[in-house]
Amino acid sequence: MSLSSVRGSILFISHVYGEGGGQYLNVRNWALGFAARGYRVHVLYNTQDRNEKERMDGGLHLFPVQHKWSAPADISPLINFRMISAARHLVSSYEIDLVSFHSLYRLPASLAAWSCKLSGLPIVATSHVARTWGLDPIDLGAMTLGWINTRLADARTAIGPMAGAFMGDDVSIIWNSVDRVLFDPENRGTIEKAADFRKEFDLEGKTVILCPARITLSKGQMDLIKAAAELKIREKNITLVFAGREDAKYVLKLKKAAFEYGLSEDLIILGMRLQKEMPAIYQAADIIALPSHHAEGIPAVALEAFAMRKPFIGYDSGGTKDVVRNGENGLLIKEYDIPSLAEGLLNLMGNGPAGDRIIEAASRDIASDTFTLEGVLDRLEEVFLRFINFPKE
Repeated sequence: MSLSSVRGSILFISHVYGEGGGQYLNVRNWALGFAARGYRVHVLYNTQDRNEKERMDGGLHLFPVQHKWSAPADISPLINFRMISAARHLVSSYEIDLVSFHSLYRLPASLAAWSCKLSGLPIVATSHVARTWGLDPIDLGAMTLGWINTRLADARTAIGPMAGAFMGDDVSIIWNSVDRVLFDPENRGTIEKAADFRKEFDLEGKTVILCPARITLSKGQMDLIKAAAELKIREKNITLVFAGREDAKYVLKLKKAAFEYGLSEDLIILGMRLQKEMPAIYQAADIIALPSHHAEGIPAVALEAFAMRKPFIGYDSGGTKDVVRNGENGLLIKEYDIPSLAEGLLNLMGNGPAGDRIIEAASRDIASDTFTLEGVLDRLEEVFLRFINFPKE
């Protein structure tokens, strides 16, 4: 790429990057998208992998900083010094036009962004979650940090209305996206892999309930096990499948609960899977469930379920209601209401006209340009171009 063809230079700052969850994938996809549009893109992020090094990958300059992800670790002077030093190094070594900041509630990434702000760079802050004020000290600290970040930012964007609710009035909603090419229910390869998956795990004749999310307390897999126990009492033949990055201690608790409820043979824990593997796992499932207690921004799980023509059921947490309309394109259940969760799963297992209507409505919604990566990049670029004057062709 010649210097004259470069549209601008962007530094993405995030505490996560790559595979593994909504913000992980968003930052990766957006960074790659802007590189493909002719921007120079740098990504400063945290990783627990000690083998990751500074490198060029897919047209991106990736700059990882090793850090154990946890609230206590975030206040470590060493990690904060490393993040500030990394930001200063990038700003002094490269011509950067703006910072796209994605970790409003994490201190190390925030300090890196503030360092860039002090260097005179504009900051575009993006909210990925719909956090709210709470009495817990960690919640109070995170929300205070987020409030400061939004006030220091030169522009504010959010992936959904609930995610942007605390940011003030001047917020651009850019929405979340789903890869309709990857998540294509009619793809022959996906269909064949799904059949192999069901055969491998002996799922024929069973209703497969998939929860494709980080396997951690906030995502509600334990609630699914308790709901499945109620369904088992009603002699329903179901299998739970959990796919996501694992919290080892929580996985042990899930296995213990499954044993106590007599569900050990009805629980499959896949662990972390690459994004390219997920469409076949969705295709092999009958119901997609996300009983999350997390402050979801726009849950990618719901959009992926819509794209794969699978009925979605989840808790009414965070911004889930921004895309899921209860009884129309999915089912929303009050948080912690396990009997209603079980009843909702039972209704979707019927495969009746109501379920068909939900799938059709969800399919129409996801066909909108609102939820395509190109649409998201267009809206985000519109914000970026307030601060970047790229060479005209």
